[in-house]
Amino acid sequence: MGCQFLAKVNMDLESLGKELSNDHLDLTPGLLGHLSGLSRNQNDELYEIFASISVTRRRKILNSLVLMSEENIELDFLQVFCMALRDNDEEVRVCAAGGLWETTDRNAIEPLINSLENDQSFDVRAAAAVALAHFVDLLVEGKLIKSDVDRLYSSLSNTLENDKNELLVRRRALEALAVMNSNLLDDWILWAYRYENLEMKQSALFSMGRSCDIKWMGIIMDELESTEPSLRYEAANAAREIAEPEALPVLHDLVTDSDSQVAIAAVHAIGGIGGVNAKKLLRNYIENLDPPVAEAAEEALKVLDSEDADFSSITTQEDYLDEL
Repeated sequence: MGCQFLAKVNMDLESLGKELSNDHLDLTPGLLGHLSGLSRNQNDELYEIFASISVTRRRKILNSLVLMSEENIELDFLQVFCMALRDNDEEVRVCAAGGLWETTDRNAIEPLINSLENDQSFDVRAAAAVALAHFVDLLVEGKLIKSDVDRLYSSLSNTLENDKNELLVRRRALEALAVMNSNLLDDWILWAYRYENLEMKQSALFSMGRSCDIKWMGIIMDELESTEPSLRYEAANAAREIAEPEALPVLHDLVTDSDSQVAIAAVHAIGGIGGVNAKKLLRNYIENLDPPVAEAAEEALKVLDSEDADFSSITTQEDYLDEL
């Protein structure tokens, strides 16, 4: 994307709104870049401008902003995403929550909590919980002020415990909280694991990995051999997070799994565990296995050989995708 956004000439919101609402104008990075770095006191004016734009174009704008922010970390669309959480279109609101999933700005907490607690769409509430998970990480690292800690924990906990909430929303709340690794959350993870619902079991395995607690390895090892590919997939990801070497032999077997998502997750898990044996396995996969497994092994080895060996740089989809 380059520095073209940073060198943009300032445009007042009224003029910007006219260009954004003009269906005959392309939504170029240069145009959308004017939405970066807006202040909070421009929120209401921005909301009025967006209300005059067609819903199809609003969706295109939000999707483009998400992609731009992923490609250029210097872009700051915080105010646009927070404003768009109030949009009357569900798809726009889901996209807005997705745009906030990596921000560390505490000004996003309250708008996301408001969406989690009050939005009429359970897809929006679930997306808000996913975005709030990053702030739970900051909470655990001691990087949030007490008022934010209390508000965040209370909202997610109430969402998880409320049996009137849709399962998807409760799943995402559990996944967000799992990193806190408390006895109470252990009980909820076991509840999800024993729940008669495949997706809840997936979330339980995801949460086990997110907790990074070795006590879950017995269950994870069992699920690496599950007959359900979605559970093998989540178990492999959990093994990557906990990084217990005892999982290497089973993960090695999964590299040739008939399900490509499972095979790639197993490769990334081997990389996440690391060590001499893991490197030998990855080099073997690069030389002897077909794409995309060989490519995944090459990527994992590259991360493993880097100074920080941070496997959070290797992204996987949030859920196992049945249609692949």
